[in-house]
This record gives sequence, structure tokens and C-alpha cells, in this order.
Amino acid sequence: MDGTPRRLAGYQWEPQVEYRMFVIHDPGAEAFAGAVPASGQLLLPEPGGVVVGSGGNDFFPAVTVESWDGAPPPDAGTWDAVEEADMHLPSGRLQAESVLAAYASPIITLGEPGWYRIRAHCRGRVEAGSRVGRGELYYHGVEEWLMQVWPVAR
Repeated sequence: MDGTPRRLAGYQWEPQVEYRMFVIHDPGAEAFAGAVPASGQLLLPEPGGVVVGSGGNDFFPAVTVESWDGAPPPDAGTWDAVEEADMHLPSGRLQAESVLAAYASPIITLGEPGWYRIRAHCRGRVEAGSRVGRGELYYHGVEEWLMQVWPVAR
């Protein structure tokens, strides 16, 4: 092996966005504690995961999660925003859910328990935000996410 990071797996989810956010976390960690990302913030670290700040509300964005064995290069696609954060996963597993705990994804195993880095790429936030208050609810897509996750030493 030449030391180049490898993509191990990819998963596609459509978590429900509530209150302009959803959660990606270890299912063995404590539940969402109520922290809210600042306006424009993509990732807010919480114990056991991150809160993801969306541009829209009450809809289902397209989310792709990739697991990597090391730090991948940022995706070359056209993205509106990219942000990174560290998260501690006590079981080495991950899932997405709404902030009111409606599970939206199967549980995936990334690897050993410990620290992971997540890089979020997002597009469509402005369009999703423009639909808030217009009576458009529970639509799919519009906002797209690519989440790259890899283990880090701490």
C-alpha cells in the first residue's frame, strides 16, 4: 500500500430536517443535547457526534456518507460550503437522525471506537432556505450533502 487514503464504503441517507438541523452521531452516545448551530454553520460538535445545520426545514436532504481509512482529498465537485469537525464515537458506529429522534438511517460501523474527523460538503442551502415559510413541507432533495469520515489520532 502506498499510503494514499482509500474510500472504504459509501452510504446514502435522507434524514429528516427539523428546526433546520439533523444529527449524525454514535447510537451508543447520549441523545441530542439541544445545541443549535450558528447561522451558516454546517457542523456543531456535540458529545458523540455532530449537529448538522441545514438551510431548510421540514424536508429530506440527500446525504452521502463516505468512510475512509485516512484523510481524503476534498471532493472536487461544486459545493456552496465545506466545513470540518472532530467527533468522538464511543462504539465506532454512526447513524443520522432528526433532532426529535426519528431514525433516518441504518447504523453503520466505521471501525474502532475513538476519534473521527468529518468533512461536510453542502450545496442547495439557499434554495432549501427559500422554501421555508412557503408551505412546502417534506419534499426530498434540493439540499445535497457529502460527508467524508475518517479516524484521527488524539
